[in-house]
Amino acid sequence: MKKKLLALVVMALLLAPVGAMATSLLSFNDTSLGWIDVGSWDWNVGNALAVGAVPLSDDINNPTPFTLYYQAALSNFQDADGNTIGGTGLSVDYEITVQAGFSELGYRTDTFGLGVLPILSNANFSLDPGAPVNFLNIYYDEAQNSDNLSGTGFGDGTLLMSGVIDVSTGSFTVYIDANQDGIMDTSLLDRFGPDNYSGLESLAGNGSATIEAMIDGSTVNGAYIDISTYPLDFYLDMFFNSSTIAPFLQQNPSAEVVGIPVNIGDINGFTGPDFLFQADGNSSFTVVPEPSTVILLGLGLLGAGGLGYLRRKR
Repeated sequence: MKKKLLALVVMALLLAPVGAMATSLLSFNDTSLGWIDVGSWDWNVGNALAVGAVPLSDDINNPTPFTLYYQAALSNFQDADGNTIGGTGLSVDYEITVQAGFSELGYRTDTFGLGVLPILSNANFSLDPGAPVNFLNIYYDEAQNSDNLSGTGFGDGTLLMSGVIDVSTGSFTVYIDANQDGIMDTSLLDRFGPDNYSGLESLAGNGSATIEAMIDGSTVNGAYIDISTYPLDFYLDMFFNSSTIAPFLQQNPSAEVVGIPVNIGDINGFTGPDFLFQADGNSSFTVVPEPSTVILLGLGLLGAGGLGYLRRKR
């Protein structure tokens, strides 16, 4: 009898993750093609600003709290196989932009050689559980006025969806004195087209980040995204994978990110207090039931099993 009850408990726990109601496609209402099934969204190279991240702590037990802001415009839609969906009205009739801000904790590990300066410094970061700042908003805008150099036009238009970040992990390596000649390795911050920053310099580095957001289903705009087949109470699990680099090679550095003026000093990544870098991301979605509904379903099955066990005992 106890084995049967245990089986019901296991079944209830297995139902707690998303499972049966999950899907990887969003049906989007495009101006040229009508409703299209989208497997993932490929974002243009955008800007990310780590506010208060310089200098980063070198103590893993006492990481530096900072706030990361990110913005970008959508480059294209991709189908379930990762192929670009051609002929859409994106960048012709409208643009889609994303803005995010969330708190993180980070620390660095320096690698030294024979010189006084580190050869490189590796930073690791993750979501701050305190999260005083946490939002992600995606907009549909016919004005198509986003501009990376000024950093404006990413937070207007019609709200498509809104949520919060619940997972963030990543790392970033900056190269300080790679050839160990005692001179800090820097280059122009803006190496995309003409230098718009009058010779401002930056440390060079690269990294990657993974971000997961929970999009509140009640904020999803049904005029643009078909929600008719989704559960009554649902969330979108949104997964971002981003490659990050500095200096800027494929995009202009922004003067502001999510309305926050950039403050990087004379050498980006060294003088601080902020660190500006370019971020190239893509995202996919999974539809999940509203969390409390899932939990109640699991507890309900557990309760039914328990009551059945008690009746048999009597």
